[in-house]
Amino acid sequence: MERGDIFLRVLRGSDATLISDWMKGYESNPSAGIVQLVNFLIQACGCPGAVTEKEHESDDVDIVLSRLISPSYREKAQDSYPLVSKDREYTHFRRNFLDFWNKLMEACESSVVYDKYLLEGLICWLSAMSASGARPFRHTTTLVALKLIHSLIKIARTVLGDLEVLKQHKAIEDKKGKNTNSRKYQSLVSKISTLTENLKVLNKQMTSIAKNIVVIRYRDIDYDIRSMCIKELGSYIRNHPRLFLYDSWLKYLGWSLNDRVADVRKTALISLRKIFKDPERTTKLHEFTKRFLDRIVEMTKDKDVNVAVEAMRTLEKLAKQKLLKEGHLRTIYSLVSDNSPIIRKAVGNFMVSVNFPSIEEERDETSRTKSQLDCLFEFILNHAALPKMPNYVVEALWDNRHTSECLRNWKALLAHLVDGTEPNPNLSDAELTALVGVIHSCCKRISGRPLSALSPSDCSKLQSLSETDKTDHDQMTMVIIKSLPTLLETFKDDQDKMEYLVEIPQFFSMQSISLLRLEKYLSSVIVKLCSAFMQHHNPDFLESCATSLYCLSSLEHKQRAEVRAAVAQLATDIFHSLQATITSTDKPENSTPLSHEAPASESAAASPQTSTTPPKLTDDARFSQRVNLMRLHCLYTKHNIPNFELDSITDPLLQSAIVGNPVDEDVIVAAIGINYQHLLWSLYSMEPPVDTNMEPRSSNVDNSESQSSQAPSSPISDQQSALPPPTPQAQTRRSCAAVTAGVSVGVVAEERDSLLLSLESLLTHKSRKIADKAFITLSDLSVLLSPLMKKGRGVRSRLAFEFPPTSQVKLARFLQQRIADQIASEPKEKPKNTDGGKEKSKGKDKSKKHKKGKGKKKGKKKGKDKGGEDQEEEDELQTTEKADVEDSGYQPLKALAIAFAKMVFFQAIGREHATTLLQFCSRAPGGVHEVARALLHKLRASNPKEDWKIVLYTLEQCFSSISEQDAMSDSDSTTAAATTSSTYITSGDELKKLARFFRLSYGLVPQKDLYTSVFNLVHQGMLWSIEEINGGFPRLSFLTLCLSHFVARIRPKDAVSLLEVLQSKATDYDLETKLDPDKADHSHYFRFEESLNSKLPEKETRARTTKGKTKKGKSAPKTKSTKLDSPLPKLDFDAAVSSKEETPLPQTPAVVPARHEESASESKSEEEESEGRKKGKGNGKGKGKSKSKSKSKSKSKSKSKSKDKTKAKTKSKDKSKTKKKDAHDKGKNPSNKKKGKDTSSDGSSKSSSSSSSSDSDDKGKTKHTKKGKH
Repeated sequence: MERGDIFLRVLRGSDATLISDWMKGYESNPSAGIVQLVNFLIQACGCPGAVTEKEHESDDVDIVLSRLISPSYREKAQDSYPLVSKDREYTHFRRNFLDFWNKLMEACESSVVYDKYLLEGLICWLSAMSASGARPFRHTTTLVALKLIHSLIKIARTVLGDLEVLKQHKAIEDKKGKNTNSRKYQSLVSKISTLTENLKVLNKQMTSIAKNIVVIRYRDIDYDIRSMCIKELGSYIRNHPRLFLYDSWLKYLGWSLNDRVADVRKTALISLRKIFKDPERTTKLHEFTKRFLDRIVEMTKDKDVNVAVEAMRTLEKLAKQKLLKEGHLRTIYSLVSDNSPIIRKAVGNFMVSVNFPSIEEERDETSRTKSQLDCLFEFILNHAALPKMPNYVVEALWDNRHTSECLRNWKALLAHLVDGTEPNPNLSDAELTALVGVIHSCCKRISGRPLSALSPSDCSKLQSLSETDKTDHDQMTMVIIKSLPTLLETFKDDQDKMEYLVEIPQFFSMQSISLLRLEKYLSSVIVKLCSAFMQHHNPDFLESCATSLYCLSSLEHKQRAEVRAAVAQLATDIFHSLQATITSTDKPENSTPLSHEAPASESAAASPQTSTTPPKLTDDARFSQRVNLMRLHCLYTKHNIPNFELDSITDPLLQSAIVGNPVDEDVIVAAIGINYQHLLWSLYSMEPPVDTNMEPRSSNVDNSESQSSQAPSSPISDQQSALPPPTPQAQTRRSCAAVTAGVSVGVVAEERDSLLLSLESLLTHKSRKIADKAFITLSDLSVLLSPLMKKGRGVRSRLAFEFPPTSQVKLARFLQQRIADQIASEPKEKPKNTDGGKEKSKGKDKSKKHKKGKGKKKGKKKGKDKGGEDQEEEDELQTTEKADVEDSGYQPLKALAIAFAKMVFFQAIGREHATTLLQFCSRAPGGVHEVARALLHKLRASNPKEDWKIVLYTLEQCFSSISEQDAMSDSDSTTAAATTSSTYITSGDELKKLARFFRLSYGLVPQKDLYTSVFNLVHQGMLWSIEEINGGFPRLSFLTLCLSHFVARIRPKDAVSLLEVLQSKATDYDLETKLDPDKADHSHYFRFEESLNSKLPEKETRARTTKGKTKKGKSAPKTKSTKLDSPLPKLDFDAAVSSKEETPLPQTPAVVPARHEESASESKSEEEESEGRKKGKGNGKGKGKSKSKSKSKSKSKSKSKSKDKTKAKTKSKDKSKTKKKDAHDKGKNPSNKKKGKDTSSDGSSKSSSSSSSSDSDDKGKTKHTKKGKH
């Protein structure tokens, strides 16, 4: 066979004579046969070279490979070699390639595989090629080695089978006791010895390939090769346990569980799961499980969902064999409340597979259902501390085939709960509560409601019920509605169980109630709900009751009027009870409620002077007042209550709180909510929303965060989305709102002004709960009637308003004070290293080990270093969010931040106040940074071209605040301590982090409008920072603290234009004479200029580093920079941000953050020391050389020095001439500092100049050349 014949025939495929032809050639010349296989491997790697027989017989395999793997081959064949190529001719090459090796080993099974020459020669070449730096060689040869072991295992299993048969025959002959010297017996013994020797040879060859290739490649830099090795190693352990089922091989699977790539970790878990499937193998894995079991349990919390699910499947096999401890089970079961529904379902499958196999063996359906319920209750009670546990458990087990019927067996659930009219005596109180929660969750799930947070697509799937689900829904309604009145009566004093039971009517099918004639049961349920509403006083419970009554009154059915009449009677009883509470006590002597007719200014002036004494209430009366107001508020959020003078009750309470009298927090919070809901119902009566499902919002202070959190995080397409969200059961509210249809716009406007005045006055209340409620209500009202509504034609367009400047400042300061108080109360903790950081460090160490095997990817990765740093920073910012989200104590602060973000986005306050939140983007307590990032995303999406103004204004405000603080600390420490900063950023390091986050928010490669925004930000920020103030330049540090981070996103051609603008402004302000590079304050300008120089294209850098003039003495031409689509706008806000003039940026004398000054001076001194060491090394290099060489070098150095001196003199003369020219000529000619660079660049790189300017130029030059090489 000729060279390349095997490759061509394999490429064509379906060649039946290929193996036989090669076998004939190998039998005649074994060396030539092996060379043909090696050349076939080389061609499969995409390499054009070949190996000769002489090179094969020599021992210098590495030298041959270095000849084959040329630099040109590395560039071309990196991703185009036949195994991975997408060319049409290589479509079936991989399949044919593996087929060839399988058939080759089958042909060699009888004799050739045992001659040691073939496999030893192949192993030598495969091990050398698999250790190559080129990926095609490593990938191809590793794949061949893995398939060789696979084929050898097949042969070994065949040999083992034959050997077992022969041993059995021998054992039978031994039992017979016949002559052992017979010919038959001797042939039997010789066959056994031959097969034994063959098996030893096969095991030795497999061990050699595994140790020389598989064990080394399992830690390859390419994760595909690592995953391939781990997968095949797992199959070797399963298929040939006699050789591989030992800790010496299993440890590689265990070590791969810590791989930095998720696919490799998942492959290792799959291999282990298949190994643990056989209990006989598991008994031999005691040491392995003892060492790596904790790691597998840990992986159930892996950041990759697929890895976590695979870890649970692996642990299922171990749990069935009783190898898991109670601590391991608790860790797994706690994940039933995980955010991912995939993990929750995996936990449910784990629980069923561990606990239900014995239950399935029971034949009686009743006993099986009871056993399943007992198992379910035990699981719930063991995790009772977790919130909403029944919801999570039911969702995890709902689709499981073992538990689905159990959870839909309504009669069995009810029979297990109550025995007639009494609770089941065999269950404890905790078990009864758990069972009621399970029934509630099952009813909710069968009605198509999500039991936990799901994506919108998943919610739409749930709400579209199938025919089977509809049948189950009707069956649930028929069974549950008959028993619900009894349950409400039985557990009427137990609030924990009643919270579940009062929500069940929301899930009924009203159509089935009418069809099955179940109206009498519904009437009984309505009566029980009303009595429960008047019996309990928990806000969440009251809201659930009101929602259930609303669902029953809004849907189309025969008894809707009955429900509304019951609600009206309920409201009347509550109102009369409130009036009786007030009339039964002494009225206040001087009570002056807020007048709706008086202007806002007059009432504001009169409110501080009015002295109101609260009515004297007994403890019982005070409790009754608080509870009834809470009930009325919860009822008013869902139902319109007509013909009640509610202001006669709420206005005196609010006035008393404004004056400063001692009041009950819950009473004032409920009064605020009632007034707000009254305004909403008035708006609804005049202009009902287009969406018939719309309902007024609940303004409960506990739920304010969850209700308002959707505004900054969910996409807002129009102003209608700012209205309160609908409930799924609502159908129509027009008839309910017809009662108040006669309300005029003027009356609603007076109510709005009165409410705004009261809320703004309550912002300064000493009770934090009341002030927070007033702030959030102001936000909801400003969103509902935002200035954006003025463009419409409805009633809300006539009632839209915008806060005056003084109110805007007051709202911003309120949020600042709340965040400052939270920061002051936070304990300072030391930073901890996370697991993610350890994984990254491990990954870096591994990448260093495999640095030689990168090939062309080595250069590519270097080019991506900056992007990698950005990705690490972005991951680090994301990891800081988890702790804040989990901490429930911070939720009120997050609710305030969301309320303020809504006011900014809907333009109720000026967008220049966005800096109050945006300064917390990098890090903040209480999840405020999440809200700040959402606000930045919303503002950028609404107007990406003007986004840079808000970002730059935020950075300028923070920088100016730092300057003010430093100036005050230098002038008067007492004054500095007394004053409070307007920003959270208090140091240069924090300002750097904020600027770095803003840079990351634009993406690694900003596109279109975002890039324009980055360019404008750098341009305008540069002009602002080099502006001269009072004869100084106090803002120069802004260049390095903030703008230098954005320079990395500037394109090289646009960096030219920015550099020209910077130099032109430098000549206007005469910065070169006024600034000293040795001063820390002034060094920021030169460092920023150097960063811009590093971004210039190669041609521009060469033009700037070579001579400033051409041969004829003319100035060098300028390179053309890219023009942006639109001219640079000025740094001023539009109409929505026009109030920037009221709060101008403070202009203080030259102040630089102290920390940054020290770091700048230290870094400069370190650079000088390192330069001096380099010079010292350079002077001492030539000691060991000949005298002739040293003389010639000294002559060349002296000549170059003399040339440099003459050029410096001529350029110093040119400098005086250029100063007399106009500004246009100044823009063309390079500056003095630039000329210094040119002179230093003409000389030799080893020459050292005495002037400081040449030293700094040499530094800049060496840095630039390193970057270019990099």
